[in-house]
Amino acid sequence: MTVALAALVITGCAKIQEPYSTASADDVPRVLQPDFPQGTGGEAPNYKTLKTDENLNITVIVTPADYCTVEWYDYLWTSEPIATGLTIDMPLMAGRHEITLKVTTTAGKSTTRTFGVNVGALATDPVVDKGISRWLNPGTTMVSTGKNLDGIVKVWVGSVEATLVGSSEDALSFVVPTMALGDYKLIVEKTDGKRYCCADVTVSDQKWVDPAVTELILWEGEAALNWDANNIKVEAGQLADVPVGTEITIEYTKMDASELTEVYWALRITTPIWGDDPEKDDILPQTDFGPITGNIYTIVYDDRVKALIAERGAMCLVGNGLRVYKISCIVQAADPVLWEGDATLNWDANNIKVEAGKFTDVSVGSEIVIEYTKMDASELTEVYWALRITTPIWGDDPEKDDILAQTDFGPITGNTYTIVYDDRVKALIAERGAMCLVGNGLRITSITLKQ
Repeated sequence: MTVALAALVITGCAKIQEPYSTASADDVPRVLQPDFPQGTGGEAPNYKTLKTDENLNITVIVTPADYCTVEWYDYLWTSEPIATGLTIDMPLMAGRHEITLKVTTTAGKSTTRTFGVNVGALATDPVVDKGISRWLNPGTTMVSTGKNLDGIVKVWVGSVEATLVGSSEDALSFVVPTMALGDYKLIVEKTDGKRYCCADVTVSDQKWVDPAVTELILWEGEAALNWDANNIKVEAGQLADVPVGTEITIEYTKMDASELTEVYWALRITTPIWGDDPEKDDILPQTDFGPITGNIYTIVYDDRVKALIAERGAMCLVGNGLRVYKISCIVQAADPVLWEGDATLNWDANNIKVEAGKFTDVSVGSEIVIEYTKMDASELTEVYWALRITTPIWGDDPEKDDILAQTDFGPITGNTYTIVYDDRVKALIAERGAMCLVGNGLRITSITLKQ
């Protein structure tokens, strides 16, 4: 029995030491390396930050290696695989990419990993200006302004090739394809064969409306002018935020002669205190509307008009034979304020914090403008001026943690500093929950957006 047990032990040990493989086509595939970060809240986690002259270079180890195929997708840009195999080594165009690694076994089992890659444009890359230059109407010839646009030989709106008309250093002209309405990438190819994404564009059948410009309605209704000072009155407070130089538009119709006791048409724009001195009392002296056609009259809100309305308390419309419907003006919308106050930077991560929620509707490419003053040397314990724009999770790794690495403000004059809200900044703020300003020797008064 002792001999038999010994033989069994020896045989068992020998079997354990023999090489064997448990991996088969029926096993669930796994990605062993690299260890991709986990995302939160449905956002693809950031994995790489590159420039357009750098390749995305990743090699993966998967199991069961003998039974797997590996595909790489970039679903924000295309539904087709951008690479196959264990290694991806290729340049990406400027913008946000969400790369999905898909590993599939011969038995049809699969697993995926999705991660973000933010690619920044070089200063020499072509770029199209924001606003109207990125608003495309199908079938029209579009002239988009920008920079580095010379040498372009092909243009695509999404995956649809457009007809190139011409290009120069600061302008690109092409015929917008007839295609489905929606948001697309504007892709161009230069003479060297390299392709660039120079803008996110919108294809629409509507005219461009500048979101920074709004109509301010000062009065609306239906009133027949009849020499009553209270006929139409616009209070001074309604004009408080209207810039000098703005045009005020009056929409009207001329009443039929049969409606009038005295058959003439006249407009006088004055104030509640008016009489026989047009030079002193009137914004617009009595104007004869006999030969005038159309239904719009415009005056300029200049310094004199502003002062007169402020002094007298209101602008009034009087006259005869005109029926007025609306008084309005077009004004530039104020820049959205992300933060406002008076804070001295002192290397406290919570010194100025702008929560991620403030950026929900901010478009990529917007500018974040920081207004500051440099403190006097006599106010400082350590006499230097520095700004670091980071997140609540920050330390000694500016490449990873910072929106703007520590910047010396010694030689800098002026009182504004601007950063671009690009894909990397957007993803970093979303992941970390906030944008923070820290530093030394600067007093911050506001943080605003220019979209």
